[in-house]
Amino acid sequence: MTSPTDRRVLLARLEKAAHVPPLEAADSDSTLLDKLLYPHLVECHLQAARPWPEDTVELVHDVRVASRRLVEALALAAPMLDKRRVRKAQAFAKGLRQALGAGREADVMRADLERLLETVGLERPAVEAHTIAGEDPLERVKKAYPPELLLRRGVDVMRMAAAPKVTGVTAGRIAGPHLLARAEATEPLIDSVLDPDRLEDQHRLRIRFKRLRYTVEMIAPAFGDVIDKKATVKTLKALQDALGDLNDMKDLLDWLRSRAARDELGAARAAVLEAARVELDRRQAHAQELVLTAAPPLVRDLDRAAGVIGPLVF
Repeated sequence: MTSPTDRRVLLARLEKAAHVPPLEAADSDSTLLDKLLYPHLVECHLQAARPWPEDTVELVHDVRVASRRLVEALALAAPMLDKRRVRKAQAFAKGLRQALGAGREADVMRADLERLLETVGLERPAVEAHTIAGEDPLERVKKAYPPELLLRRGVDVMRMAAAPKVTGVTAGRIAGPHLLARAEATEPLIDSVLDPDRLEDQHRLRIRFKRLRYTVEMIAPAFGDVIDKKATVKTLKALQDALGDLNDMKDLLDWLRSRAARDELGAARAAVLEAARVELDRRQAHAQELVLTAAPPLVRDLDRAAGVIGPLVF
């Protein structure tokens, strides 16, 4: 009889990219872990291991998002697993995301820069992403994360999921405390939007909203009677986007103050810099209003939902 942790069998299943049914409240043990982790392994490890298209923008975005979801799924599943192996799997996914990050962030900054150039009435050629980020890192990523490594690490996670360290655990038992922790983690930083100088805290708040959103997306199929997935995710996405847009403009402002910006933009830099400050203020005001209005009631609702879903301590 084939072992459920046989690496060849798991590799074949990973490469198949099989459909996994939605999470259910009664799911437990390896079934629960498989539903939480397998889809994200396919989207992250398998997608990055397949041949890359000539235009990599969409691939880079999708793999980076998938890596974040995988890290959150591992955090959700962690009470059932060996902590050292969870940390190793998370570190690998984070490393892949960060390696892909420079090019993606440069693309966003370039788009903002070109809009600002248009705002101040300057007709200039499009600024290439490498002007902002330096040399394109994607070739280095391909060498650092070859297909065999991506697939091997994906199978490692599947083996871990097939043989949980703690058994007899249902979805509600891990979902309740995890949802509570993710919701409460946002609360200390909500007031940071009142201070324009606390941009780093606002960036941290965005990351916490993002983790909370991923948690809701993962567990809501099993607990639709207590979580309105569509409305909750829509609000969290709006909060995340507002704070993300703010951080993007802050990053662009930092670049506009650099020597590279002076060399690229010349005398036009001063006008673009002023336009960027105005845009930063606009985005700051929008994020402040949205966060202060929408976040507190949302967090309270999710706190209550966590108590209904399961025990608040694992």
